[in-house]
Amino acid sequence: MTVNTIRVDRLPAVPWKNKGGITRAIAATPPGADFDVADWRVDISDIGRAGPFSTLPGIDRILLPLGAGLRLGFNGAAPAPVEIFQPIAFDGATPTACDLETDGLVQAFNLMLRRGRYTGHVLCFPGSGRVRESDGTVVLYAARGGFTLVVDGGPPVPLDVGHAAVHADAAVPLAFEPYRPWSMLIAAVIRPAA
Repeated sequence: MTVNTIRVDRLPAVPWKNKGGITRAIAATPPGADFDVADWRVDISDIGRAGPFSTLPGIDRILLPLGAGLRLGFNGAAPAPVEIFQPIAFDGATPTACDLETDGLVQAFNLMLRRGRYTGHVLCFPGSGRVRESDGTVVLYAARGGFTLVVDGGPPVPLDVGHAAVHADAAVPLAFEPYRPWSMLIAAVIRPAA
């Protein structure tokens, strides 16, 4: 069993509901589903300006900044800095204000889960590692550097910076090792709700 890699910059760029940025969907269930109907979805988003996030009732969100300068505030609180590569979980229906400390874009890795149907978490690996779950799907994104992926002792697969991969059977072990210094791999682990 192998994984296929995806060049994220070649995925369609879709405007956010509130027009504050664009998003590129790496994977979703059902495949190709938008925010309104997806049971789960993993995106890379370009946050282009300050303003409120779109409200997504019934969705549990995990957002992980891929660059510095993002500030978020919830339920009317003043926006506070969110550290790079630190996942932050929140209810998609919560009023969320976004501010940027920079003039450019801030990219973010997003995991969105339909509450009651799927659960999940986001992990960061600055070095070698291994992921194995009893069931579910793992979505990988090389945020920096590059990694070699090996699924169940199979042939090595390179995952360069800006590329993603979907491992559809998390019960099959997946190992990875960086082949460039200063690498960072993001992994979203998605499982059906109990």
